[in-house]
Amino acid sequence: MRTSWMFGVVVAGIALVIASRLPAFAADETEPPRVTLLGSLEEWMYPEATMPHGATMSNGDYGAAMTVHSHTVLETKDDFAKVIAFYEKLVASQRVDSEGGAVEPLRQTQSAATVDDSEGRPVKVRVITVNRPRVSTTLVVSQGAGEKVTHIAWSQHRELEPAK
Repeated sequence: MRTSWMFGVVVAGIALVIASRLPAFAADETEPPRVTLLGSLEEWMYPEATMPHGATMSNGDYGAAMTVHSHTVLETKDDFAKVIAFYEKLVASQRVDSEGGAVEPLRQTQSAATVDDSEGRPVKVRVITVNRPRVSTTLVVSQGAGEKVTHIAWSQHRELEPAK
């Protein structure tokens, strides 16, 4: 008799714990994902680049959906060609292993476009736009004639909640 009573208490305790957690699980589904400025920038951060003027994250000012807009300008002493090679590899539709062999598909759907606006100008400029579901990222990489620093202007618009 005592065993069945203890079994009932254990089952009731487990049911109580599960029931008390259900509202927390439901609340998590309705909250927008947590987005941080440095978390958004991390993927696009050029190795050892500096951010001399800080970075900004603000309301995306798009009334139809909950959005945020983030931007910063990075600087590196690496030359323009090396920076472009880094970002071209980052946005490639397929990733190749270090030995140039096996191909690894991207983990997410995206489209990428690059525009070179350097011809006939005293500045090298490359604009890279990457669109993913609910996230649009733009990189403007530039280096003026005689400059020892390459600039990387990063801008990202992220939709936190789909428009209804």
